[in-house]
Amino acid sequence: MFALVGDATAVEDQDEAFGLAYASAHLIGLLLNGLPVLLVFTLKALPNSPVFFLALQWLMSILCLSVLSSVRLGHKGQEKEMIQEADSQILTTGEAVNRGQEVEFDAGQSNSRSCNPLCMLMQQLLSPILLAARNPRLRRIIIATFLVGLSGSMTFDIGGQFFNQSLDLIQHGTDLDIGMVSVLEQIPGQLLSIPLSVITGHLAKSCGPLSLIRWMIPMCCMLMSVGALMALVRHMWFIAVVTLCLNCAGMIHVPLMRLASGLAPPGRVGESLSAVGVATEVASLLANGLVVSCNSVLINAGLFDPLWIYYPIGGLISLCALAPLSGTPPGGWGTGSAIVYAHRAQAKWRRRIEYGVTLV
Repeated sequence: MFALVGDATAVEDQDEAFGLAYASAHLIGLLLNGLPVLLVFTLKALPNSPVFFLALQWLMSILCLSVLSSVRLGHKGQEKEMIQEADSQILTTGEAVNRGQEVEFDAGQSNSRSCNPLCMLMQQLLSPILLAARNPRLRRIIIATFLVGLSGSMTFDIGGQFFNQSLDLIQHGTDLDIGMVSVLEQIPGQLLSIPLSVITGHLAKSCGPLSLIRWMIPMCCMLMSVGALMALVRHMWFIAVVTLCLNCAGMIHVPLMRLASGLAPPGRVGESLSAVGVATEVASLLANGLVVSCNSVLINAGLFDPLWIYYPIGGLISLCALAPLSGTPPGGWGTGSAIVYAHRAQAKWRRRIEYGVTLV
């Protein structure tokens, strides 16, 4: 979907387009997850009918396919490839200086397509991984995305259990109290994420996605650490505060995905985004394993409510994402990290030319 957003949008507007894409995803999550929890399970205002939700999912799928069938790309993707062509040549030259065999590998890649279907299938499956291994810029983005995803998944996994333990609801709480925890854990964050995604996309366009990410990483560390205060506050309303902070920290994915798309070689945006998606899923799987193995140790240690420690640890892990994004990789970061400045200069030059012609 993000590859399609990049193809259907002008280069100078892709930061805001990615923000709108994330905003729509949070809106769908609110409609299909947050509101049903409130209306069905907490307030009992609607019956818990599986047929209703199945029909709703079918309706949303039909609407999605209808909208996708009406998309006409035009020449937006060609414009992006023309801009990235010179950028990829610079990167290839820089990599060839440091690792002289990569250009030969790329040159012989087309010959390997003549293999049998099994070889072609394996090549397609491994193509995102091989692309990430050969591209130093994309490799740094993948490492940063992995660290951010690992910290976010850890805090998300223990959220409900931590809140219920802090409020002593596991043994003495009612169904209404536990339902309110689920509502406060979802709806405030999903509501705030809709405008925040749009704002983050606009900021990425204004100052460049790479610069925005470098500023947001320390902020993510502080926002994630706020969750540990739940062990001291122990009030229902503070769940909404923690949820809002975590969703604000999650906004860093908007410029990360935009940067992965902007730095992709020509014609390989989908593979670049796939490599980033693989890193996110591996981080989620590893976080689940860490939470499962560490929770029993923490709870059996005899400490009351020891799960607060995940929040500062998650903040420190997200802060480590600043390391791969600092400095300059071989061949530089390229125009994709600050492509908006070139378009600004071009628009400014055009205005001056048109103004001069008008005066003449």
